[in-house]
Amino acid sequence: MVRVGVVEIGPAEKQGLLEAADGAARAKLLIAFLEMNAFAQSSEPGTGKAN
Repeated sequence: MVRVGVVEIGPAEKQGLLEAADGAARAKLLIAFLEMNAFAQSSEPGTGKAN
């Protein structure tokens, strides 16, 4: 797993970025990864953050 800034990107996610049709598709995937990571962090117990 590779950590890029605030998001951890696993092998499947990296492959998806490599196989994206163009830059716009790659950007949409990266945004989705960032959103998933933000949601996962906000729903962790003990973080003090609401769901």
